[in-house]
Amino acid sequence: MPRKKVIIIDDSATIRSMLENALYRKYDVMAFANGQDALTYMSSNEVNLVITDLNMPTMSGYEVIREAKKRHRFVPCILLTGDEGINVVSLAKEAGASTCLRKPFNERSIVAMVRMVIGE
Repeated sequence: MPRKKVIIIDDSATIRSMLENALYRKYDVMAFANGQDALTYMSSNEVNLVITDLNMPTMSGYEVIREAKKRHRFVPCILLTGDEGINVVSLAKEAGASTCLRKPFNERSIVAMVRMVIGE
C-alpha cells in the first residue's frame, strides 16, 4: 500500500522541521514555507492531508484551507495556531478545517492527531 502524502505549510523553518521529523517515518511529507507554493504543488499532485499554520505572510491558513478544498474537495486539513479563543476554531471549521492544534505541541500529539484525521 502506498504511503499517504502529507503537506506541511508553515513560514517557520523550525516548525516545518519538527513536523517533518515527527511524520516522515510513516508518511511522505512535503513542506512549504508559504501557501502559494503548496497550492501550486497540490494543483498537480494528490495529497492525503494538509497541515497549515494560521498566521503567515501573504496567505493565512484559512485561505490555504479554502483553496486546498477547491483543488481536493475531501482532503482533511489541520490548522496550527498559537492564537487563543473559540473564534479561531469556528473560523477554521468554516474554512473547511477538520480540526485545530494549538502551539506549542509535541511530537506525540501531532502524530496522534494526524492518525486520527487520516483515519489510521
